[in-house]
Amino acid sequence: MDNEALTAELVRLRPLLLRVARRWWGGATDEADDAVQETTLRLWQLRHRLDEVDSLEAFAVRTVKNVCVSQRRNQRFVDLPEPTDDAEPGHGTSPQALLEMSEDERRLARAIAALPESEGRIFRLSRDEGMAVGEIAQALGFTERSVSALLSKARRRLWETLKD
Repeated sequence: MDNEALTAELVRLRPLLLRVARRWWGGATDEADDAVQETTLRLWQLRHRLDEVDSLEAFAVRTVKNVCVSQRRNQRFVDLPEPTDDAEPGHGTSPQALLEMSEDERRLARAIAALPESEGRIFRLSRDEGMAVGEIAQALGFTERSVSALLSKARRRLWETLKD
């Protein structure tokens, strides 16, 4: 897709993408604007491959949803988990369980930060952004084989770090 055609499509799709993002953020406009801007950037980076997409509108909506999910994951607060079946009726999750969950999340964040730069970046694109190996390879200019190998190394390092 050429630059002018994509620009025109992005202008046309922006109101729809904003509506979708606002629903994900409960009406918060700043977060929704950030999500749409990130989506626009991703689509621009993939502009040479967008001719392969059946529906640009559907692809853009899916992308903005993925961006919203990633943004929510990256927020610095932890939502309280839903009570499990084994919890006592009328009582939520125990404070000890909340503390353990929070520590596990901190350990994972530290382990991801300790990964080598290329492995960490590929792991975050896969996990947080929901990108497939082919999309990551295209975005970073790597081969799919290299991305697969680096993603595998990252997962192995994380496993080794977290199992201790």
